[in-house]
This record gives sequence, structure tokens and C-alpha cells, in this order.
Amino acid sequence: MEGKCKHWKIRKVGVAVIRELYGVMASVDVSDGVIVTSGEFTEEAEALSKEKALTLISGDELSKMLGRKVL
Repeated sequence: MEGKCKHWKIRKVGVAVIRELYGVMASVDVSDGVIVTSGEFTEEAEALSKEKALTLISGDELSKMLGRKVL
């Protein structure tokens, strides 16, 4: 299992991040991927994640999972 953490200065994660993760997954033959953000995802990122079967967890969802508000 491999992980990566990035600090973004923007609140919306775009499609480039989805493409990057999917590219890495394809290169090492991994079928599942998850991206978590304290912010939100763009519509394009959400659409591509569904096409590639990746899981996206937004700040609102993360807050619910943790039982408290995140940044």
C-alpha cells in the first residue's frame, strides 16, 4: 500500500489530481484508489472519478466520518 499527502492552497481539487492517481494506479496494476480532501472536488474531478471507479471523500463527508468539522 502506498500513500501520498499534499497541502493545497485551493479549496477545490481538480481533475488533474484524479488523472495523476489513476495513472499511478495503472502503472502498478492497482484497482482501487481514494482521494480525501478537507475541501471539495470540481465537477470534472467527480465525473472522472466515477468513470475510473475511484473514491472521493470531500471535507463534508470527512467531517461526518470524524464526527466533527474539518478545515
